[in-house]
Amino acid sequence: MTGLGVLGDVRPADTFDQETVLLARPGSEAPSTLATSGRQPSTPDHGELIKQAASFALDRAKRAADDNPTSTTVAALAQSYAALEERDNAIQAAHRAIELAMGAEGRDGAVFDAISLRLAAEVLLRFGERLAAYAAIRRAPRTRPLRIMFASLASEEGDAELALAELDGMTDPLAEALRGYVLASIEKYQEAIGHLRAALREQPDDPDSLLNLSISLWRLGARRKAIATALRATRVAPGRKDVSLHYMNLLLEQGETDAVDAEVRSLKSHHVVEGSDLLIIQARSLIERRQLERAIPLLRSAAEAAGAEGDDANRAEVLGNLVALRYETRRITHNEALQRLEKLLEEFANFESVVLQYARFARTADRAPRLKAAVEVVEGQTSPLRRAYLRYQVAYLEGDNEAAAKAASEWFALEPGNSMAAASALVALGIGVERWKDASLVAREALKLFPYDPAIVNNAAYVLAMSGESEEAIELLKPIAGDDFAMNATLGLAHLAAGRINEGMRLYRNAADTAERVDPDWRSLMTAYQALVVRQLGILRSHPAGAIGALALAQFDPPKDWRNRPEFLRLWTVAKRNGYEWPLAL
Repeated sequence: MTGLGVLGDVRPADTFDQETVLLARPGSEAPSTLATSGRQPSTPDHGELIKQAASFALDRAKRAADDNPTSTTVAALAQSYAALEERDNAIQAAHRAIELAMGAEGRDGAVFDAISLRLAAEVLLRFGERLAAYAAIRRAPRTRPLRIMFASLASEEGDAELALAELDGMTDPLAEALRGYVLASIEKYQEAIGHLRAALREQPDDPDSLLNLSISLWRLGARRKAIATALRATRVAPGRKDVSLHYMNLLLEQGETDAVDAEVRSLKSHHVVEGSDLLIIQARSLIERRQLERAIPLLRSAAEAAGAEGDDANRAEVLGNLVALRYETRRITHNEALQRLEKLLEEFANFESVVLQYARFARTADRAPRLKAAVEVVEGQTSPLRRAYLRYQVAYLEGDNEAAAKAASEWFALEPGNSMAAASALVALGIGVERWKDASLVAREALKLFPYDPAIVNNAAYVLAMSGESEEAIELLKPIAGDDFAMNATLGLAHLAAGRINEGMRLYRNAADTAERVDPDWRSLMTAYQALVVRQLGILRSHPAGAIGALALAQFDPPKDWRNRPEFLRLWTVAKRNGYEWPLAL
């Protein structure tokens, strides 16, 4: 019923999150690999021997630091504590080593040990003390290794400009790789590609640069090159989690499920343990093939695995998608799906994946407060695209036409390849706020992008007819309207706009009769739309009211719960803004 402003199942294009694979920071510790079964050490007490050796090294480091507390001995002590995972002692020793490396006063750098400072900073980074490491290096005279580390940390702290300035003049492979990473992190992908390729010319098997190059190519639309680069990354770093997941995500985006299955088999042949990430990939491959029933048990296993891994983000996303799949396979009703998602919102309030699923299923105004509260929790951490979508859904449910038009415009600008974003913008800008000129621009763009999408053609024809292009609207709809009552109602609108009153009213009557057989509420909505359009086109001013009333649909009161239905709230808001009586009728 998109021709009548009912958008139905509006959602972003992806069900699963495609933004989980992040750029890899060069020079940092490689991201964790997929867990493998591996082989047990040949000596049963091998691990114990390593621990004993580390303990012996720690005792020696303590004696050295006590006898001669220099930056070198204390940095070595911090490393020894870190090897035994003694976090607090390691951090304390690292801070002491930094002060010794900087000199007694810690101000003028008169006494400076760059190597010890870097080693101590690495200990801090290992235990998540990134800000402390950043602050220490920031006040130190910078050698080349410290400049690399500082640029990397500055980027992590969100200061890309400072990071790039620190790298200025450095042309070695690591500096080029890091420069490419920083540029990609601020979405300057075209610039990033040149530096990443420069780094790869010197170090062709660097998986970090290959991954970052693949991500940059993908974001610029060079999809085949991105996939080829990701494949190369998987071959030089087999088993690396971020690389493997990125490659399979790209394959799924292209619908290449056979290649995904081949990559999964390859990982399994290397005795990869099926953690939640890999189970999700396999389930998504089945979903892409519309084998939904087979995907459900895989996702149940993925939820259990994510729980065992302590990965709340994956668990929340999987449980939300399980609700959606159970609804789509008719295992549960729409109301049951909403109830389950509301329980998930209570457990996973900070996870946008659950909020997105709830937004997908929330269709009535009484759900708006719950959705609005959930969106407020996550909107600071979500992407601009999803923020626009979520704000649109809240405004749509509330009947806030102005906010819906603003959010829908942003959503379509950020995701022009999503037909539902286009449909939302057409309805919100046109019907909702009567900005027909702006809506007609969206209509032209949407028709180029989705020339064979019936919903887009219908909504675009509605907008064009109201923008003074009624004949074009008729030409769009006439070949495809058939018995579709929504399209025939829009065709009636187009004839009214062209001045053919009798034909327009006839088409509306026929469409309303057909709609009523589907759902009586559609007739009341169609009656309201006809009354609105007649007023907007000024037909009551140019024709006798009695004659128009005789041709028009008889008043059909809206349902008792109309205030809970966004499609009626939209019309009510338009009527109130223009001073029309409610319910709208002729």
